[in-house]
Amino acid sequence: MKKKVLLWILILIGLLILAASLFFLNLRMGMKSMSPVPTGRVAEGVYAIQDDGVNCFVIRGDSGLVMIDTGTNPDHVRKEFESLGMNPKQVKAVFLTHSDWDHANGAPLFAHAPLYISSAELPLLTGKKSRFAFLKAPFKYAYRTFEPNASFEIGGMFIQTIPAPGHTPGSTCFLVNDVYLFTGDLLSLKTGRVGLFFKTFNMDSDREEESIRDLASKIQNVRILFSAHYGYTDRVKEAFAGYMENDR
Repeated sequence: MKKKVLLWILILIGLLILAASLFFLNLRMGMKSMSPVPTGRVAEGVYAIQDDGVNCFVIRGDSGLVMIDTGTNPDHVRKEFESLGMNPKQVKAVFLTHSDWDHANGAPLFAHAPLYISSAELPLLTGKKSRFAFLKAPFKYAYRTFEPNASFEIGGMFIQTIPAPGHTPGSTCFLVNDVYLFTGDLLSLKTGRVGLFFKTFNMDSDREEESIRDLASKIQNVRILFSAHYGYTDRVKEAFAGYMENDR
């Protein structure tokens, strides 16, 4: 009897190890497919910072800077700021597209500025809900929440929040000055076309698909779309081909 119990325990452990190995292999494959842009100016008043496989963005306003996401490594992000001739202390506010570590772990570099994130992300922020089956931990940085479709005026910039759940419950896009759209991990951008983000990373890919279609109805005046892992495009309407209402 004891031998059978031990055998089943070993089988269970083996299956768990196999599942975890396949999961991380899938994650690695997804990360290899990503193509963030190098640190530098990407549009008038907009700068990308590359931190490993992700981009965060700096936007220059009339009276200061605003960050979209923070990257992964605050020391590296600081060096990239210096290479751009900018000072992190000039950042007046940080907006997180969602709470994943590669978007939020650079937060200590901007501890002087308020960190904003959607209230819909609270289940993950408080640790009440797991990001993945085996990953459940409270958010460790001070933050302020905003409600869906909130708007801000900071540093001479107008920032509108657009809820885009799917990747995480509180995933949010930010429309800056009505022309620059920052989408975080809502979508992929390959060969100039918008698609779903890598499914293994999504909490709800069906909901993400709905969010992309909803976003496609709001891009009339957008000049440039910026993603966190797949670069950017100034051919926004073409990028959303297949998601526009008249394309269905």
